[in-house]
Amino acid sequence: METTFLVTKLIRDQRTYIATALYQERKLLEISLDSQQEESILGNIYVGRVKDIVKNLNAAFIEIAPGVPCYYGLENLKNPLYVKKINSPRMVQGDEVVVQVVREKSKGKPPRVSTNLTFTGKYLVLTSENTTVGFSKKLDFETKNRLKSALNFEKMREFGVIVRTNAAFASIDEILAEYSNNPNLDKKAMRIVLLNLCLNQKELYRMKIEKIFEEDGTKDEKWVINPKEYNYKDFSINWLKHYNAPLIRKLSENKDINKSIRNCFIEAYGERKLDSELMDIYFHYFAK
Repeated sequence: METTFLVTKLIRDQRTYIATALYQERKLLEISLDSQQEESILGNIYVGRVKDIVKNLNAAFIEIAPGVPCYYGLENLKNPLYVKKINSPRMVQGDEVVVQVVREKSKGKPPRVSTNLTFTGKYLVLTSENTTVGFSKKLDFETKNRLKSALNFEKMREFGVIVRTNAAFASIDEILAEYSNNPNLDKKAMRIVLLNLCLNQKELYRMKIEKIFEEDGTKDEKWVINPKEYNYKDFSINWLKHYNAPLIRKLSENKDINKSIRNCFIEAYGERKLDSELMDIYFHYFAK
């Protein structure tokens, strides 16, 4: 299959955006628009503190940083990951809970957060609170039924799975390979939560999390914890597939880290080891 990746710069309402689109066999698979004026927090994971409960809105306002309250709809509360819990069966003021930003602030409205953490792969999305198996709404009826009958995710207990639109263009073996190559996917996901918190959160959590990975961490996790002093001879660009966009963006903004990783991409390109997913990551974060 022919895969095409397009990148262009757009200026609209005096704001500059980088637009990217991924095509396969002339069919649009993904499109994204990133503002260059303001760093996005979309997808970031934080330990938030419940600042207020508003009963008439059935909502909570959760502060992810001093002076940054976010809206959280209590109707979505299922099985949140609490870091600190006040002695109450309900979410209450003072609770500290892990949240992910699902919508940025706009037109005077605060960011919106969720306790349903998501981890996106090439063909699958992992969800922390919704533990069912779902399928992208963009999949047609025939493709969805074919995938439903062929895919089995019984091993997944702690997390749910959403089959992405990309899966329509992959073989069953490729989709199952992404799943089976992560036999401890639920543990991997929670480690990604910790890594995100380490990069985005206050020093208290960072120190605790760094200790976890110093004592029991894989090479890629130790790289994320201390990327400035890492020996990039041991670096694998495939590690970048494990982490979400805000985390990679934060790392790529460091000049020295960007240069080290860019050199690894150039070497991999010469050895023809770059697939479409890695090319996407390169042009998004390291080609600028």
